[in-house]
Amino acid sequence: KTDSESLSPIDPCLDYSGENLYRDKWWAAGFLFHLVGMFGVAGVTGSKGFHYLSNQAGGSFIQTDEAAAAGEGVQVSNAYIMVGMSCAAALAAAIVFAFAWMSFLKRYPYKTVNISLVGYGILQTIVACVFFALGMYMAAGICLLCVALFYLLVYCCYRESIPFTQAVISGSSAAVNEHNGVFGVIVLCGVINLVWVVLWVFIAISVFATMRGDAGGSIDSSTVTGSQAAVLFFLFLSFYWTAMVLVNIGHVTIAGVVASWWLVPGQKSPTGGAFKRAVTTSFGSICFGSLIVAFIETILAMVRLARSQRDEESGCVQCVLCCIECCLECIRDAVEYINKYAYTQVAIHGKDFMTAARDTWELFKDRGWDMLINDDITGIVLTAGALAGGFFAALVGVVIAFTVFHSQATSHMIWIVAVVSFVVGTMVMRVPLSIINSAVSTTFVIWAQFPNEIMTNRRSHATELERTRDRMDYD
Repeated sequence: KTDSESLSPIDPCLDYSGENLYRDKWWAAGFLFHLVGMFGVAGVTGSKGFHYLSNQAGGSFIQTDEAAAAGEGVQVSNAYIMVGMSCAAALAAAIVFAFAWMSFLKRYPYKTVNISLVGYGILQTIVACVFFALGMYMAAGICLLCVALFYLLVYCCYRESIPFTQAVISGSSAAVNEHNGVFGVIVLCGVINLVWVVLWVFIAISVFATMRGDAGGSIDSSTVTGSQAAVLFFLFLSFYWTAMVLVNIGHVTIAGVVASWWLVPGQKSPTGGAFKRAVTTSFGSICFGSLIVAFIETILAMVRLARSQRDEESGCVQCVLCCIECCLECIRDAVEYINKYAYTQVAIHGKDFMTAARDTWELFKDRGWDMLINDDITGIVLTAGALAGGFFAALVGVVIAFTVFHSQATSHMIWIVAVVSFVVGTMVMRVPLSIINSAVSTTFVIWAQFPNEIMTNRRSHATELERTRDRMDYD
Protein backbone atom coordinates (compact mmCIF):
# COMPACT_ATOMS: atom_id res chain seq x y z
CA LYS A 1 0.00 0.00 0.00
CA THR A 2 1.06 3.56 -0.53
CA ASP A 3 1.28 5.99 2.35
CA SER A 4 -1.89 7.73 1.27
CA GLU A 5 -3.75 4.42 1.46
CA SER A 6 -2.29 3.14 4.72
CA LEU A 7 -2.56 6.37 6.69
CA SER A 8 -5.70 8.10 7.80
CA PRO A 9 -6.48 11.47 6.21
CA ILE A 10 -6.34 12.82 9.74
CA ASP A 11 -3.18 11.23 11.04
CA PRO A 12 -3.46 10.51 14.80
CA CYS A 13 0.00 12.02 15.20
CA LEU A 14 -1.45 15.40 14.26
CA ASP A 15 -3.79 15.27 17.23
CA TYR A 16 -1.75 17.31 19.69
CA SER A 17 -4.24 16.84 22.50
CA GLY A 18 -3.03 13.32 23.23
CA GLU A 19 0.30 11.84 24.27
CA ASN A 20 2.47 9.97 21.80
CA LEU A 21 5.39 7.70 22.42
CA TYR A 22 8.72 9.37 22.96
CA ARG A 23 11.02 8.69 19.98
CA ASP A 24 14.82 8.27 20.16
CA LYS A 25 14.72 9.18 23.84
CA TRP A 26 18.30 8.10 24.52
CA TRP A 27 19.59 10.69 22.07
CA ALA A 28 17.57 13.34 23.87
CA ALA A 29 19.05 12.19 27.18
CA GLY A 30 22.55 12.36 25.68
CA PHE A 31 21.97 15.89 24.43
CA LEU A 32 20.67 17.10 27.79
CA PHE A 33 23.54 15.37 29.59
CA HIS A 34 26.03 17.14 27.30
CA LEU A 35 24.39 20.50 28.05
CA VAL A 36 24.68 19.88 31.78
CA GLY A 37 28.35 19.07 31.23
CA MET A 38 28.93 22.29 29.29
CA PHE A 39 27.32 24.36 32.05
CA GLY A 40 29.45 22.49 34.57
CA VAL A 41 32.59 23.33 32.59
CA ALA A 42 31.48 26.97 32.51
CA GLY A 43 31.12 26.96 36.28
CA VAL A 44 34.53 25.39 36.88
CA THR A 45 36.55 27.45 34.38
CA GLY A 46 34.48 30.64 34.33
CA SER A 47 36.77 32.59 36.65
CA LYS A 48 39.71 32.08 34.26
CA GLY A 49 37.54 33.28 31.40
CA PHE A 50 36.53 36.46 33.21
CA HIS A 51 40.15 37.08 34.15
CA TYR A 52 41.31 36.60 30.57
CA LEU A 53 38.64 38.92 29.15
CA SER A 54 39.35 41.62 31.74
CA ASN A 55 43.07 41.47 30.91
CA GLN A 56 42.38 41.70 27.19
CA ALA A 57 39.94 44.60 27.53
CA GLY A 58 41.87 46.49 30.22
CA GLY A 59 42.43 50.07 29.04
CA SER A 60 41.44 49.32 25.45
CA PHE A 61 38.36 51.53 25.52
CA ILE A 62 39.72 54.22 27.87
CA GLN A 63 40.64 57.48 26.17
CA THR A 64 43.95 58.76 27.56
CA ASP A 65 44.76 62.45 27.93
CA GLU A 66 47.34 62.16 25.16
CA ALA A 67 44.82 60.53 22.81
CA ALA A 68 42.24 63.16 23.65
CA ALA A 69 44.72 65.95 22.93
CA ALA A 70 45.58 64.35 19.59
CA GLY A 71 41.92 63.83 18.80
CA GLU A 72 42.49 60.09 18.26
CA GLY A 73 40.03 58.94 20.89
CA VAL A 74 37.30 61.15 19.51
CA GLN A 75 37.81 59.77 15.99
CA VAL A 76 37.57 56.18 17.14
CA SER A 77 34.47 57.01 19.17
CA ASN A 78 32.79 58.71 16.21
CA ALA A 79 33.63 55.78 13.97
CA TYR A 80 31.97 53.33 16.37
CA ILE A 81 28.96 55.62 16.74
CA MET A 82 28.64 55.94 12.96
CA VAL A 83 28.78 52.17 12.44
CA GLY A 84 26.39 51.57 15.34
CA MET A 85 23.78 54.09 14.24
CA SER A 86 23.99 53.05 10.60
CA CYS A 87 23.58 49.37 11.46
CA ALA A 88 20.68 50.15 13.81
CA ALA A 89 18.96 51.96 10.94
CA ALA A 90 19.79 49.02 8.66
CA LEU A 91 18.25 46.62 11.21
CA ALA A 92 15.03 48.63 11.32
CA ALA A 93 14.96 48.80 7.52
CA ALA A 94 15.54 45.06 7.24
CA ILE A 95 12.64 44.32 9.61
CA VAL A 96 10.33 46.57 7.58
CA PHE A 97 11.52 44.93 4.36
CA ALA A 98 10.93 41.44 5.81
CA PHE A 99 7.33 42.29 6.71
CA ALA A 100 6.78 43.88 3.29
CA TRP A 101 8.27 40.85 1.54
CA MET A 102 6.04 38.43 3.45
CA SER A 103 2.98 40.59 2.78
CA PHE A 104 3.79 40.68 -0.94
CA LEU A 105 4.38 36.92 -0.98
CA LYS A 106 1.03 36.35 0.71
CA ARG A 107 -0.90 38.43 -1.82
CA TYR A 108 1.12 37.76 -4.96
CA PRO A 109 2.98 34.41 -4.65
CA TYR A 110 3.23 33.93 -8.41
CA LYS A 111 4.57 37.41 -9.05
CA THR A 112 7.07 36.98 -6.21
CA VAL A 113 8.68 33.98 -7.90
CA ASN A 114 8.88 35.73 -11.27
CA ILE A 115 10.28 38.91 -9.75
CA SER A 116 12.83 36.91 -7.80
CA LEU A 117 14.05 35.01 -10.86
CA VAL A 118 13.85 37.74 -13.50
CA GLY A 119 13.60 41.07 -11.72
CA TYR A 120 16.50 40.42 -9.40
CA GLY A 121 18.72 39.46 -12.30
CA ILE A 122 17.75 42.66 -14.14
CA LEU A 123 18.49 44.72 -11.01
CA GLN A 124 21.94 43.19 -10.73
CA THR A 125 22.62 43.93 -14.39
CA ILE A 126 21.65 47.57 -13.86
CA VAL A 127 23.93 47.90 -10.82
CA ALA A 128 26.78 46.27 -12.75
CA CYS A 129 26.29 48.73 -15.64
CA VAL A 130 26.41 51.63 -13.17
CA PHE A 131 29.70 50.32 -11.80
CA PHE A 132 31.10 50.03 -15.33
CA ALA A 133 29.87 53.52 -16.29
CA LEU A 134 31.49 55.07 -13.23
CA GLY A 135 34.69 53.13 -13.82
CA MET A 136 34.71 51.72 -10.28
CA TYR A 137 34.41 48.30 -8.65
CA MET A 138 34.92 46.51 -11.96
CA ALA A 139 35.39 43.12 -10.29
CA ALA A 140 32.12 43.54 -8.38
CA GLY A 141 30.35 44.48 -11.63
CA ILE A 142 31.62 41.35 -13.36
CA CYS A 143 30.44 39.18 -10.44
CA LEU A 144 26.99 40.78 -10.57
CA LEU A 145 26.74 40.10 -14.29
CA CYS A 146 27.68 36.46 -13.74
CA VAL A 147 24.97 36.09 -11.07
CA ALA A 148 22.42 37.78 -13.35
CA LEU A 149 23.34 35.37 -16.15
CA PHE A 150 22.89 32.45 -13.74
CA TYR A 151 19.37 33.61 -12.84
CA LEU A 152 18.54 33.95 -16.54
CA LEU A 153 19.77 30.43 -17.26
CA VAL A 154 17.73 29.03 -14.37
CA TYR A 155 14.63 30.79 -15.63
CA CYS A 156 15.13 29.41 -19.13
CA CYS A 157 15.97 25.85 -18.08
CA TYR A 158 13.24 25.48 -15.44
CA ARG A 159 10.57 27.55 -17.13
CA GLU A 160 8.12 24.65 -17.39
CA SER A 161 8.68 23.75 -13.74
CA ILE A 162 8.28 27.24 -12.29
CA PRO A 163 4.43 27.16 -12.12
CA PHE A 164 4.57 24.06 -9.92
CA THR A 165 6.97 25.75 -7.49
CA GLN A 166 4.73 28.81 -7.53
CA ALA A 167 1.77 26.64 -6.55
CA VAL A 168 3.77 25.00 -3.75
CA ILE A 169 4.89 28.39 -2.40
CA SER A 170 1.33 29.71 -2.67
CA GLY A 171 -0.08 26.89 -0.52
CA SER A 172 2.82 27.12 1.92
CA SER A 173 2.48 30.87 2.42
CA ALA A 174 -1.27 30.49 2.91
CA ALA A 175 -0.66 27.95 5.69
CA VAL A 176 1.96 30.14 7.38
CA ASN A 177 -0.18 33.28 7.22
CA GLU A 178 -3.18 31.49 8.71
CA HIS A 179 -1.06 30.24 11.63
CA ASN A 180 1.48 33.04 12.05
CA GLY A 181 2.41 31.93 15.56
CA VAL A 182 5.31 30.08 13.93
CA PHE A 183 7.10 33.43 13.62
CA GLY A 184 7.27 33.64 17.40
CA VAL A 185 8.72 30.13 17.60
CA ILE A 186 11.45 30.92 15.06
CA VAL A 187 12.33 34.20 16.78
CA LEU A 188 12.48 32.42 20.14
CA CYS A 189 14.80 29.74 18.75
CA GLY A 190 16.93 32.42 17.13
CA VAL A 191 17.29 34.38 20.37
CA ILE A 192 18.23 31.24 22.31
CA ASN A 193 20.72 30.37 19.59
CA LEU A 194 22.31 33.82 19.91
CA VAL A 195 22.59 33.40 23.68
CA TRP A 196 24.14 29.97 23.11
CA VAL A 197 26.77 31.45 20.75
CA VAL A 198 27.79 34.03 23.35
CA LEU A 199 27.88 31.42 26.11
CA TRP A 200 29.87 28.98 23.96
CA VAL A 201 32.49 31.62 23.12
CA PHE A 202 32.87 32.36 26.82
CA ILE A 203 33.19 28.64 27.66
CA ALA A 204 35.78 28.13 24.91
CA ILE A 205 37.85 31.08 26.14
CA SER A 206 37.58 29.87 29.74
CA VAL A 207 38.65 26.32 28.86
CA PHE A 208 41.69 27.41 26.88
CA ALA A 209 42.68 29.99 29.49
CA THR A 210 42.51 27.24 32.12
CA MET A 211 44.54 24.80 29.99
CA ARG A 212 47.25 27.42 29.53
CA GLY A 213 47.49 27.93 33.26
CA ASP A 214 47.16 31.71 33.09
CA ALA A 215 44.86 34.36 31.75
CA GLY A 216 47.29 36.65 30.04
CA GLY A 217 48.60 36.77 26.52
CA SER A 218 46.41 35.74 23.64
CA ILE A 219 44.75 32.56 22.47
CA ASP A 220 46.08 31.74 19.00
CA SER A 221 44.30 29.07 16.98
CA SER A 222 47.36 28.67 14.75
CA THR A 223 49.39 27.08 17.58
CA VAL A 224 46.92 24.49 18.87
CA THR A 225 48.51 21.43 20.48
CA GLY A 226 47.25 17.85 20.29
CA SER A 227 45.41 17.96 23.63
CA GLN A 228 43.94 21.35 22.80
CA ALA A 229 42.77 20.02 19.43
CA ALA A 230 40.92 17.19 21.18
CA VAL A 231 39.21 19.66 23.49
CA LEU A 232 38.45 21.93 20.55
CA PHE A 233 36.83 19.00 18.72
CA PHE A 234 34.35 18.44 21.55
CA LEU A 235 33.74 22.17 21.89
CA PHE A 236 32.93 22.43 18.18
CA LEU A 237 30.71 19.36 18.40
CA SER A 238 28.78 20.89 21.29
CA PHE A 239 28.43 24.20 19.48
CA TYR A 240 27.10 22.72 16.24
CA TRP A 241 24.90 20.14 17.96
CA THR A 242 23.10 22.68 20.11
CA ALA A 243 22.75 25.19 17.27
CA MET A 244 21.34 22.54 14.93
CA VAL A 245 18.89 21.28 17.55
CA LEU A 246 17.48 24.78 17.99
CA VAL A 247 17.16 25.29 14.24
CA ASN A 248 15.46 21.92 13.76
CA ILE A 249 13.03 22.51 16.60
CA GLY A 250 11.75 25.44 14.58
CA HIS A 251 11.63 23.35 11.39
CA VAL A 252 9.69 20.50 13.01
CA THR A 253 7.25 22.98 14.58
CA ILE A 254 6.57 24.64 11.22
CA ALA A 255 6.19 21.25 9.52
CA GLY A 256 3.60 20.17 12.09
CA VAL A 257 1.64 23.40 11.71
CA VAL A 258 1.63 23.28 7.90
CA ALA A 259 0.68 19.60 7.90
CA SER A 260 -2.26 20.40 10.18
CA TRP A 261 -3.36 23.15 7.80
CA TRP A 262 -3.46 20.70 4.90
CA LEU A 263 -4.85 17.63 6.67
CA VAL A 264 -6.92 19.03 9.52
CA PRO A 265 -8.60 22.19 8.21
CA GLY A 266 -10.26 24.33 10.83
CA GLN A 267 -7.95 23.27 13.63
CA LYS A 268 -7.42 26.22 15.94
CA SER A 269 -3.87 27.35 16.63
CA PRO A 270 -1.86 24.12 16.24
CA THR A 271 1.42 26.02 16.81
CA GLY A 272 1.54 25.41 20.55
CA GLY A 273 0.91 21.70 20.16
CA ALA A 274 3.43 21.36 17.35
CA PHE A 275 6.09 23.16 19.39
CA LYS A 276 5.33 21.06 22.46
CA ARG A 277 5.70 17.91 20.43
CA ALA A 278 9.01 19.12 18.93
CA VAL A 279 10.52 19.64 22.39
CA THR A 280 9.04 16.47 23.95
CA THR A 281 8.06 13.35 22.01
CA SER A 282 10.07 14.20 18.86
CA PHE A 283 12.96 15.87 20.67
CA GLY A 284 15.10 12.73 20.62
CA SER A 285 14.70 12.39 16.85
CA ILE A 286 15.72 16.03 16.44
CA CYS A 287 18.79 15.45 18.60
CA PHE A 288 19.75 12.32 16.66
CA GLY A 289 19.59 13.91 13.22
CA SER A 290 21.25 17.10 14.44
CA LEU A 291 24.17 15.14 15.89
CA ILE A 292 24.93 13.59 12.49
CA VAL A 293 25.20 17.01 10.83
CA ALA A 294 27.06 18.45 13.83
CA PHE A 295 29.65 15.67 13.65
CA ILE A 296 30.32 16.40 9.97
CA GLU A 297 30.49 20.14 10.66
CA THR A 298 32.98 19.50 13.47
CA ILE A 299 35.27 17.46 11.24
CA LEU A 300 35.01 20.23 8.64
CA ALA A 301 36.02 22.83 11.24
CA MET A 302 39.01 20.73 12.29
CA VAL A 303 40.12 20.29 8.66
CA ARG A 304 39.90 24.05 8.12
CA LEU A 305 41.90 24.59 11.29
CA ALA A 306 44.53 22.14 10.03
CA ARG A 307 44.71 24.04 6.73
CA SER A 308 45.22 27.35 8.54
CA GLN A 309 48.05 25.82 10.61
CA ARG A 310 49.78 24.50 7.49
CA ASP A 311 49.89 27.55 5.27
CA GLU A 312 53.59 27.00 4.71
CA GLU A 313 53.27 23.28 3.99
CA SER A 314 53.74 21.85 0.53
CA GLY A 315 51.07 22.35 -2.08
CA CYS A 316 50.38 18.60 -2.02
CA VAL A 317 49.31 18.68 1.64
CA GLN A 318 47.11 21.71 1.03
CA CYS A 319 45.55 20.00 -1.99
CA VAL A 320 44.73 16.87 0.01
CA LEU A 321 43.16 18.91 2.82
CA CYS A 322 41.20 20.95 0.27
CA CYS A 323 39.84 17.76 -1.34
CA ILE A 324 38.85 16.37 2.05
CA GLU A 325 37.08 19.62 2.86
CA CYS A 326 35.23 19.56 -0.45
CA CYS A 327 34.11 15.93 0.04
CA LEU A 328 32.92 16.68 3.58
CA GLU A 329 30.93 19.68 2.37
CA CYS A 330 29.20 17.52 -0.24
CA ILE A 331 28.37 14.87 2.38
CA ARG A 332 27.07 17.53 4.75
CA ASP A 333 24.83 19.06 2.08
CA ALA A 334 23.41 15.63 1.20
CA VAL A 335 22.74 14.78 4.85
CA GLU A 336 21.13 18.16 5.50
CA TYR A 337 18.90 17.67 2.45
CA ILE A 338 17.72 14.26 3.68
CA ASN A 339 17.33 15.58 7.22
CA LYS A 340 15.02 18.37 6.08
CA TYR A 341 12.52 15.91 4.67
CA ALA A 342 13.11 13.35 7.43
CA TYR A 343 12.16 15.96 10.03
CA THR A 344 9.05 16.69 8.01
CA GLN A 345 8.12 13.00 8.31
CA VAL A 346 8.86 13.20 12.05
CA ALA A 347 6.50 16.17 12.40
CA ILE A 348 3.68 14.64 10.32
CA HIS A 349 3.75 11.04 11.51
CA GLY A 350 5.71 11.10 14.77
CA LYS A 351 8.26 8.60 13.42
CA ASP A 352 11.67 7.92 14.89
CA PHE A 353 14.52 9.45 12.93
CA MET A 354 15.81 6.32 11.17
CA THR A 355 12.34 5.34 9.97
CA ALA A 356 11.75 8.89 8.78
CA ALA A 357 15.07 8.87 6.92
CA ARG A 358 14.24 5.57 5.19
CA ASP A 359 10.81 6.85 4.18
CA THR A 360 12.42 10.03 2.89
CA TRP A 361 14.69 7.93 0.67
CA GLU A 362 11.66 6.06 -0.68
CA LEU A 363 9.96 9.38 -1.36
CA PHE A 364 13.07 10.59 -3.14
CA LYS A 365 13.17 7.50 -5.36
CA ASP A 366 9.52 8.05 -6.25
CA ARG A 367 9.49 11.84 -6.62
CA GLY A 368 13.20 12.68 -6.69
CA TRP A 369 13.24 14.81 -9.83
CA ASP A 370 10.23 16.81 -8.64
CA MET A 371 11.90 17.34 -5.26
CA LEU A 372 15.21 18.50 -6.68
CA ILE A 373 13.75 21.01 -9.11
CA ASN A 374 11.20 22.30 -6.61
CA ASP A 375 13.92 22.80 -3.99
CA ASP A 376 16.28 24.33 -6.54
CA ILE A 377 13.82 26.99 -7.67
CA THR A 378 12.56 27.61 -4.14
CA GLY A 379 16.13 28.03 -2.90
CA ILE A 380 16.86 30.58 -5.62
CA VAL A 381 13.69 32.52 -4.81
CA LEU A 382 14.48 32.59 -1.08
CA THR A 383 18.11 33.48 -1.72
CA ALA A 384 16.99 36.35 -3.90
CA GLY A 385 14.75 37.56 -1.07
CA ALA A 386 17.61 37.38 1.42
CA LEU A 387 20.00 39.24 -0.88
CA ALA A 388 17.37 41.86 -1.67
CA GLY A 389 16.85 42.43 2.06
CA GLY A 390 20.61 42.63 2.57
CA PHE A 391 21.08 45.16 -0.24
CA PHE A 392 18.19 47.28 1.03
CA ALA A 393 19.63 47.31 4.55
CA ALA A 394 23.10 48.15 3.18
CA LEU A 395 21.64 51.04 1.15
CA VAL A 396 19.89 52.47 4.21
CA GLY A 397 23.03 52.08 6.33
CA VAL A 398 25.22 53.85 3.78
CA VAL A 399 22.70 56.69 3.34
CA ILE A 400 22.60 57.24 7.11
CA ALA A 401 26.40 57.20 7.29
CA PHE A 402 26.66 59.80 4.52
CA THR A 403 23.93 62.13 5.78
CA VAL A 404 24.60 62.04 9.54
CA PHE A 405 28.38 61.52 9.60
CA HIS A 406 29.43 63.14 6.35
CA SER A 407 32.83 64.38 7.58
CA GLN A 408 33.81 60.97 9.05
CA ALA A 409 32.34 58.91 6.18
CA THR A 410 35.58 57.79 4.54
CA SER A 411 35.47 55.15 1.83
CA HIS A 412 36.91 52.60 4.28
CA MET A 413 34.21 53.25 6.88
CA ILE A 414 31.49 53.25 4.22
CA TRP A 415 32.55 49.77 3.12
CA ILE A 416 32.46 48.60 6.75
CA VAL A 417 28.96 50.03 7.20
CA ALA A 418 27.79 48.51 3.92
CA VAL A 419 29.13 45.03 4.70
CA VAL A 420 27.86 44.95 8.30
CA SER A 421 24.45 46.33 7.25
CA PHE A 422 24.22 43.74 4.47
CA VAL A 423 24.94 40.92 6.93
CA VAL A 424 22.33 42.33 9.35
CA GLY A 425 19.76 42.51 6.55
CA THR A 426 20.32 38.94 5.37
CA MET A 427 20.19 37.61 8.95
CA VAL A 428 16.86 39.36 9.57
CA MET A 429 15.48 37.94 6.32
CA ARG A 430 16.45 34.44 7.41
CA VAL A 431 13.52 34.38 9.84
CA PRO A 432 10.65 34.55 7.30
CA LEU A 433 12.66 32.71 4.64
CA SER A 434 13.42 29.75 6.92
CA ILE A 435 9.71 29.52 7.71
CA ILE A 436 8.75 29.47 4.03
CA ASN A 437 11.49 26.94 3.26
CA SER A 438 10.23 24.56 5.94
CA ALA A 439 6.64 25.08 4.84
CA VAL A 440 7.52 24.33 1.20
CA SER A 441 9.19 21.01 2.05
CA THR A 442 6.18 20.04 4.17
CA THR A 443 3.74 20.97 1.41
CA PHE A 444 5.65 18.82 -1.06
CA VAL A 445 5.58 15.79 1.27
CA ILE A 446 1.86 16.26 1.96
CA TRP A 447 1.14 16.56 -1.77
CA ALA A 448 3.14 13.40 -2.55
CA GLN A 449 1.64 11.29 0.26
CA PHE A 450 -1.93 12.56 0.61
CA PRO A 451 -3.14 13.72 -2.83
CA ASN A 452 -6.74 12.63 -2.24
CA GLU A 453 -6.99 14.12 1.24
CA ILE A 454 -5.68 17.55 0.31
CA MET A 455 -8.00 17.57 -2.71
CA THR A 456 -10.87 17.18 -0.23
CA ASN A 457 -9.56 19.61 2.38
CA ARG A 458 -7.89 22.31 0.23
CA ARG A 459 -9.38 21.83 -3.20
CA SER A 460 -8.26 25.10 -4.81
CA HIS A 461 -4.61 24.71 -3.80
CA ALA A 462 -4.56 20.97 -4.54
CA THR A 463 -6.08 21.50 -7.98
CA GLU A 464 -3.42 24.07 -8.80
CA LEU A 465 -0.68 21.69 -7.68
CA GLU A 466 -1.97 18.90 -9.91
CA ARG A 467 -2.57 21.21 -12.87
CA THR A 468 0.92 22.73 -12.78
CA ARG A 469 2.56 19.34 -12.19
CA ASP A 470 0.88 17.93 -15.31
CA ARG A 471 2.38 20.77 -17.37
CA MET A 472 5.95 19.78 -16.52
CA ASP A 473 7.56 18.18 -19.56
CA TYR A 474 9.63 15.43 -17.97
CA ASP A 475 8.59 12.00 -16.70
